Amino acid sequence: MKVALICVNYNSTSDLVRYLKSIRQAEGRVDELSLSIFVADNSTGNFKIDLNSLIDFKVETKNLKIENYENIGYFPAASRIWNDCLVERMNYDYVIVSNVDLELSENFFEDLKAIPSDFSTGVLAPAVISRRGSDLNPKILNRPEKIQLKKNKFIFDKLLLYVLYVGASNLKYKFLGRSKKSSAAREIYAPHGAIVIFTNSYIRCAKSIDYPVFLYGEEIFVAEECRRNNLKVRYEPGLQVSDFDHGATSMQGAGFRATEHAKSIDYLLKTYF
Repeated sequence: MKVALICVNYNSTSDLVRYLKSIRQAEGRVDELSLSIFVADNSTGNFKIDLNSLIDFKVETKNLKIENYENIGYFPAASRIWNDCLVERMNYDYVIVSNVDLELSENFFEDLKAIPSDFSTGVLAPAVISRRGSDLNPKILNRPEKIQLKKNKFIFDKLLLYVLYVGASNLKYKFLGRSKKSSAAREIYAPHGAIVIFTNSYIRCAKSIDYPVFLYGEEIFVAEECRRNNLKVRYEPGLQVSDFDHGATSMQGAGFRATEHAKSIDYLLKTYF
C-alpha cells in the first residue's frame, strides 16, 4: 500500500510533533506500507520548522519533507504539495490531507489496508473523535440546499449575527452534541475537513484539490468534486483519529473567521450551486 500524507501546520509545533509520532507508531504496525510524509508549514517567525527541529524532538524524519510557505491557508498549502511534490501521484493508493492537531490510532494503517477496494469511492471519512468523545464524522449527511448556503452567507457577512450563530452552535453542541460513534460504514455527502483520505479513484478522476479559499468550506469542496466525477464519499468508522481541536482557527478572531466563512460560501455558491 502506497500512501502520501500531507499535513498543514500553523504555529503548532507541539501538535505537529505528537501527530508525527502517532503516524510513525501506526506505520510500524503494518507490513508493505510505503509512506511519504509532507509537512506544509504555514508557520510564522520562530514557529517555522525544519528537519533539524523535528530531530531535536526525536521525530523520525525518513521519507519526510517540509515545505515552508507564507501563511497561504489550509487547502491552498496542501494543494501546493499535491501539485509540486506528488509528481507520481497516480501511483498512490491514498493521499491523506489533514491538520496537525490530531493523533492516529495505532491500527490506523492496518485498518486502512483492510478496507476493500471500491473504484466508485473517491474519499474516505474516518471516525474523528473529539475531546468530548463524540465523532465529528459524518460531517454532512446530505447535500445542502442553495437557500441554506445563502442564509449562512447572510449571517457570516454580519459579525454580530455570526457571533450569535457561533454561540448558539456551541451551546447546542455542549448540551446535545454527545452523539455516540456510529458502527456502520455508509455513503455520506461530506467528510470532516480535519482529515480527508483521497483514494486512487479521486486522484485519477478529479485529479486536483485546488480549492482557492484560505479556510473553511473544504468539506463541501471535496464533496462536490466527488459528485462532479461520479465518486462517493464513504464514512469508515473503523478508521480512528483523535482530534484535539488546537488548530489554526482557534488562534483567529471572530471577525477574521466570519470573513473567511463568507468567502468560502461565496466561492462554493458560484462554483457548484
